[in-house]
Amino acid sequence: MAYRFKRSESVGEGVIRITCEQTELAIELLHGRGGVSPDEAVHESRKSIKRLRALFRLVRDEMGDAFTTANARLHQTGRKLSAIRDAGALIDAFDELRRDGKENLGKRSFASIRRALVLHKKHVEEEIGVRPLLEKLSADMAQTRQSARHWPLKAGGFAAVEAGLQRTFRRGKKAMAVVLKTTCREDFHEWRKRVKDHWYHVRLLGNSWTDAMQGYERSLKELEDALGEDLNLALLRERITSVPQALGETRDVDLVMGAIQDLSKERRDRALKIGRRVYRQKPRMFVKEMRHLWNEWRG
Repeated sequence: MAYRFKRSESVGEGVIRITCEQTELAIELLHGRGGVSPDEAVHESRKSIKRLRALFRLVRDEMGDAFTTANARLHQTGRKLSAIRDAGALIDAFDELRRDGKENLGKRSFASIRRALVLHKKHVEEEIGVRPLLEKLSADMAQTRQSARHWPLKAGGFAAVEAGLQRTFRRGKKAMAVVLKTTCREDFHEWRKRVKDHWYHVRLLGNSWTDAMQGYERSLKELEDALGEDLNLALLRERITSVPQALGETRDVDLVMGAIQDLSKERRDRALKIGRRVYRQKPRMFVKEMRHLWNEWRG
């Protein structure tokens, strides 16, 4: 199921189709069908939620009041999964740090730190109750799928996505400008959210792209990856700072904190280098180019 509009459908038809596809995918995952683990179900379901919320932002003006209801429901659904995701992301970030931060960490195993992170994840899952939560979230997704059939989506051309595309590009550009001034963790996280929306929007319109725009899409993914890796490192730093005594020897903790700082700087530098290229145009000119590609594609 491609997360893209089709030439043969109106934008409104595409929004409803994609909403149904993504909610059905999430429901399958949340019920554990296909042999997926709870960790995979959480991770992939969160991705479906993010795709849907980005889709809604793209056609926000067309959805009217339905946007507020649908977006708020998925926002709450996503938040319930965040604590579980964040606990797992700590382990992923630590494993990445061990792989990419060898200059700082050497050959030490840091087994006590990883063990503590695994125990933290287990505690979070037990406290929340993963399986009952997944069942509840499945019902939320079914409700979203049902309501989609009644959304007031009538526009069929580029006008249906133009305002949302320009708004998202502008917000990403502004968020990057803030990061360049503050360099603080919260602002990098906000920039990542705006980049992710823009990446999803580019994917939705991807059937109309030239080779150059396919390269642009890849650059956006690289940017989102760098910002996501930096966020995971920030979460790891915060976890270690909050309970350093539970993670092993002081020397090990100090070495890991130093490695986090160096790798985070590398990820941020890479993100800013890509971001300057991605957001070099003014929002209006970017959308003008997208309109031209869309019109050529639609004939």
